[in-house]
Amino acid sequence: MFPSNVNHMKRETHDPTFMKTILKKSRGFTLVELLVVITIIAALAGIATPQVFKQLKKADMSVATANAKQIGIAMLEFSVEYGSYPSKTSETLLNENFSDSVIKGGSTTSNDYFKQLFQSGIVQSEEIFYAKAKNTIKPDGNISTDANALKAGEVGFAYFINNDSGLSSSSNPSLPVVVSPLSPGSSTSFDPEPFDKKVIMLRVDTSVVSQNITVPTAGQIGNSTGTVVASVGTTANAGVVKIAGFDILSAANPIWPAGSNPQLIAPRAIGSK
Repeated sequence: MFPSNVNHMKRETHDPTFMKTILKKSRGFTLVELLVVITIIAALAGIATPQVFKQLKKADMSVATANAKQIGIAMLEFSVEYGSYPSKTSETLLNENFSDSVIKGGSTTSNDYFKQLFQSGIVQSEEIFYAKAKNTIKPDGNISTDANALKAGEVGFAYFINNDSGLSSSSNPSLPVVVSPLSPGSSTSFDPEPFDKKVIMLRVDTSVVSQNITVPTAGQIGNSTGTVVASVGTTANAGVVKIAGFDILSAANPIWPAGSNPQLIAPRAIGSK
């Protein structure tokens, strides 16, 4: 004989009410319930996504800051050895003293100026010249030939020169040496997107600072001290970068000595030779 509880279960399985209860308990979500769940998930994603992107940009800024500091150390050593940061004059000296060097420095793009640091033997890694700007790629570490070293896109920093000469460790400590990110195709305006409306800037005193970037509207002029104003795609101050209300590339800016002609040398873009 079967146990009584088994007979009880057999009776229940033939009970229509019991079967309806089982079916009701095992049914899936209704369309309304699914829509509610989807709405909640979408709302949570909408809240979290901006924060995720902001943290990613902070991480990119941290990498750029650390690399700029390493560039500052290399520039200081180069200045002690050659009297200035990489320049057309130091290019000539390096070609005379290191004519058999695999990597040849130059003076056309920031890549070329930075390659002088390789030619002098001060720098051995491409990594420090990377900053996550538009149209950049992570360096592959291949410096076996001159063509492979700091290829187009592997440099994220622009380089400041004055009167076709490099600055030096004895220049005004507040003067900028390298900066990132530039707007694609420009040597005068900054891109506000990669670093959450900020630039990373190395100064002569080897400090690395982040400065706010604002995109002015038509008719907007100046800004507060220490703020970089970059106009990108606007009619007013088009392509102008300002610090304390002055164009950072203008000889009238008080941070530059009398008789200056400051220039910002952009990196070699992807696709260029």
